[in-house]
Amino acid sequence: MKKQSITVLRVAVLGAMSAVTLASALPSASAQGSGQASEHNSLKVHRDNTNGNYNPTYNPNQVALLRWYQANTGPTNFLVPPTSAGTVGIAFDGTNIWVSSYSTNRLNEFSINGQLLKTINVGGAPLGLAFDGSKIWVANIGSGTLQTVQVVPPYTVTTVNVSGLSQPYFLAFDGSRMWVTDTGNNKVFAVGINSPYTASNFPVGMGPTGIAFDGDCMWVTDTNDGTVWVVPDPYGFNCTIGAGPVNWKTSSSAQPFYVVYDGINMWVSVRFANQVVELDDSINPGYLLNTINVGTTPQGMAFDGAYVWVGNSGGSSVTKLTASNNPNAAAGTVVGTYPVNGGPQTLAFDGASIWVTLGGVFVGKM
Repeated sequence: MKKQSITVLRVAVLGAMSAVTLASALPSASAQGSGQASEHNSLKVHRDNTNGNYNPTYNPNQVALLRWYQANTGPTNFLVPPTSAGTVGIAFDGTNIWVSSYSTNRLNEFSINGQLLKTINVGGAPLGLAFDGSKIWVANIGSGTLQTVQVVPPYTVTTVNVSGLSQPYFLAFDGSRMWVTDTGNNKVFAVGINSPYTASNFPVGMGPTGIAFDGDCMWVTDTNDGTVWVVPDPYGFNCTIGAGPVNWKTSSSAQPFYVVYDGINMWVSVRFANQVVELDDSINPGYLLNTINVGTTPQGMAFDGAYVWVGNSGGSSVTKLTASNNPNAAAGTVVGTYPVNGGPQTLAFDGASIWVTLGGVFVGKM
C-alpha cells in the first residue's frame, strides 16, 4: 500500500494585503472534520482573500506577483502566427511556455508575458509536449516519431526514432526517462533521454492517451475501452500497485482521456460523460473517490498546487476544482467555470498562472 504525503509550503505574509475584487466569489466552505477545522483556523492568514478561497502553496512567483487572487475570469489571449495554427500541446520549461501546432507541424515558444520568441518546424502532427530539464520533447502522432528541441539557441531539433512506436500521443517524465502513450499499438514506451535513446515498451488498454507519474507508478488512460491502467516503473522506483487496469472503469463510449496527479490522488477527465473523476492513490489505489460534473467534453487538465484545472473543449470554458490537499473545501468542489476564446485542448502551470491552448491561433493565460 503506497503512502503519499504532501508538504504544505507556508509563507507568512506581513502587513495588510489590499483587497482584490473578483467577478464572482465563493462563500467560505466548512472545514471537513475537527482536524481539518483546526488546521483551517490556524491558516486563516494564508487564505487568498477574505472570501475564503485558500491556496496552501504560495510560491515565490505568486508572492512576487502579489498573486493573492485566484484567476482572471477573462483570460488574456496570445496569438501564434497563422502558419502555426492548430494549437494543442503545451509545456513549461521553467522559464518559457512551449506550444505545439498540430495542423501546421510547428512549435512556438512564448515568454511568460506572452511574447512570441521562436517558431520551430517539427514532425507531422505534433501533440503532446514535456520537458526533461534541458529539452522539450514532442510527440508527433502523424509521423510516428519523437523529437527533442533544445530550449536555448540554436534550438537544435533531434528526431528520436523508437522501434515499434506507431502513434505517439501524450508524454510524462519520471526524472530519468520520457514516457509516451502509443494509441496505435496499445502500449506505453519508456525512452532514455540521451543518445542512443534506449527504449522499452509495456502493454496497456486500448487507445491509450493520457499519462501521469505519481512518483512511483505511471497511470495511463485508455480511451477505447474505458479503463485506467497502472504501469510499474521498473527504473528504480517503488511502485507497489499491481500492473494492469485499476478498479474504476467506465464505458468505452465515455472515453477517459487525460490524467493528472495532485500529490495525493489521480484525476481523470472523462470526455463524453462531461465529468472528472478522482481516483484514490494512497489507501485503495484505483478506487473511485469522487465524480464531478464539469463542462462539455473535458480534455486536458493541470494541477497548480492547490486546484485542478479542466479544459472543456466542447464548451469553450475552463473549470477550476479544489484538489485533495485543500482544507477549506471538499476535494472536487467547483470553484468556478470561466469562458475562453476557443476549445481548450491542454493546460500547463508556470508557477503563477495557468496556460491553455485553445485551437486555431489562440493561447490563453489565466
